[in-house]
Amino acid sequence: MKRLLLGLSMICILLSGCNRHESQIQKGTVGTNVSGEFTNEVSVSQPDKQEKQEITLAFLYEDSRMQAIIEDFNVQSQEYQVNFVTYVKPGEMALGKVEEIESELKKGNGPDILHAGMVDLDAYVKKGYLQSLDGVVQEELFLQAAVETGKYKGVIYGIPYAFTPVTLMVSEELAAGKDTWTLQEMMETIKDSGAKKFMCGCDGVAIINYCALAGRGEEAFINWEENVCDFDNSDFCELLEFARDYADIHMADPNKGNAIQKGEVAAMCRRVLSLLEMNYYDAVFENQTNYIGFPCEQGKTNYVEAQCLYMNANSTKKEGVEAFLKFLLSEETQNEQMDMLLTSFGARGPFSVRLSSIDYYIESQKANHKGDKAWEQGSDGINFYYSAMTEIQEKQFREILEHCIPVDEKRRDINSIVEEVTAAFFEGEQSAEYVAGKLQSAIQEYLNQY
Repeated sequence: MKRLLLGLSMICILLSGCNRHESQIQKGTVGTNVSGEFTNEVSVSQPDKQEKQEITLAFLYEDSRMQAIIEDFNVQSQEYQVNFVTYVKPGEMALGKVEEIESELKKGNGPDILHAGMVDLDAYVKKGYLQSLDGVVQEELFLQAAVETGKYKGVIYGIPYAFTPVTLMVSEELAAGKDTWTLQEMMETIKDSGAKKFMCGCDGVAIINYCALAGRGEEAFINWEENVCDFDNSDFCELLEFARDYADIHMADPNKGNAIQKGEVAAMCRRVLSLLEMNYYDAVFENQTNYIGFPCEQGKTNYVEAQCLYMNANSTKKEGVEAFLKFLLSEETQNEQMDMLLTSFGARGPFSVRLSSIDYYIESQKANHKGDKAWEQGSDGINFYYSAMTEIQEKQFREILEHCIPVDEKRRDINSIVEEVTAAFFEGEQSAEYVAGKLQSAIQEYLNQY
């Protein structure tokens, strides 16, 4: 919309010679209001032109949404020009590209801003490649789990700008009145249900990672606060056997919705990407969807996958980088990203991280009335309607976000360790007890570095 208005304004300039509009459009700047809150308001400057400082923002792959944001920023900023670059060209493999980026950083070079897909947070902080961004954002204005994703030992290095929640859902009938469950309750419930699989497309390793790492507190397999683990026990051995028995070894089932309705599959683990997705889940579970979350001894657990940007510690353009990051997190920009999910039928997330923008999305969806438009989910034949968000769906969506924890660097690394160590068990080569002890040693060794 901004680019359309810019084009119309330029026509007015050519036809009428209106210098006031020319000054605002060509020499606009991003600023702050009296309270220090970031705004996208355009201020009028002197008519003389000033060369902009160029800032490089790098992704591994193309990203049309980020490119559109950059174009808007460049139009409004008087001082800075952000240039978008990618390291993986169309048709290329990503193999070796992350190493190429690290080589540049090691030499004191590299882009000013890096996307999370090219950052090893733990290693890069320790090697001095990343600049602390503490104080750049007001944390209370954004989804806390997303903010935590970009932190290392309590310090913000990555600024989140979008997120996707991941949750586990079952039918109300299967949940039998529960809105949370412990690991033991989950396994007993699934076994008693008569289901043959836990989730479609979920192998044993995925079940372990989803269920063993969701716990919080002293009773969990990992005490994240103390960085100690406890996998060498009968409870984890039971989970290993459950994961083996209820895994979907084929890793894909085009009839997942039908399989759930028939009781063959117990649960669905999905990213919640839009209201459209929630309507689909309600169709699958016949309006009895229970977003029960992953098993946890204390409370409820869902995950957040956040997209973050990081600043190169060697960048000489820190003020410009911060200006762009604040623009990215401004209410106007964040709302515009939500508009993309509202104006295009079938559009999916990720969602903006700003809390007021989440409220904006929800209120807009509650006012949406497209109930006469049906969309068939071709892979499983489940039909559902794109209609206004109901009060029940709003409550469910807000509860999902309220109980989110970040998919952070630790969990991603431990996921890889679990995959490597448990492979022999799932192949029938080693016992559950032996693998549990082996995993205990491997994960504790990893945690000791913290």
